Amino acid sequence: MGFEADDPRARHPRFTAEMMAANQPLVVGLRRVARRHGAHVTPAQVALAWVLGRGRQVIPVPGAKQERWVGENAAAAGLRLTGRDVAEIAALPAAQGSWD
Repeated sequence: MGFEADDPRARHPRFTAEMMAANQPLVVGLRRVARRHGAHVTPAQVALAWVLGRGRQVIPVPGAKQERWVGENAAAAGLRLTGRDVAEIAALPAAQGSWD
């Protein structure tokens, strides 16, 4: 995956080749949960639904460059994660790479 020079992700440590490889187990787990909810559900929607489930005091602010992604992100509000989903997500390894 490559980013354009003006894309902030191009400089973010989480998006180096090494960190992208290290974070694949997390991506695989989110894809697995998404598949259980249907072919139309994306890992990003699962992640947003998980954040929404943390409580009313937590507000996700997803970015989207394309209109279709805005709709996709909004649809996450209707996704209801099961106890099994939440437990599986909790058991996934923490994401690697940050600004720290």
